[in-house]
Amino acid sequence: MPPLHDIALREDTHLSSQPFPTDGKPAASTARPADSSGSGKERILAINPGSTSTKVALYEGETEVFSETVEHPRDELAAFPTVIAQYAYRRAAVDALLAEHGMTDMPLAAVAGRGGLLPPMPGG
Repeated sequence: MPPLHDIALREDTHLSSQPFPTDGKPAASTARPADSSGSGKERILAINPGSTSTKVALYEGETEVFSETVEHPRDELAAFPTVIAQYAYRRAAVDALLAEHGMTDMPLAAVAGRGGLLPPMPGG
């Protein structure tokens, strides 16, 4: 699996049909997903994985639809040998949160993630 920072975000991201890419190549995109809510605003899912939690927010345009923190017990996280190995566990937590809000099968214009496994960078 390529490092997370090498995986390009795709414009055609859809929660139910886009698995995590394993080859590091973005999927072909021909058009933005249709907005089924009728709002005309693009949806953006923001994810901020922390050491023992994952913060998740959904926006329509510039309007926050919801923002919540999913706590992960340390004993559950200890079962994973690496942070990358936590992907399916954290993805399931995000999917469950979206399901609680009735948003399991909706098109997204973008998914933004904070953090990740980046090499050290010079400051300044």
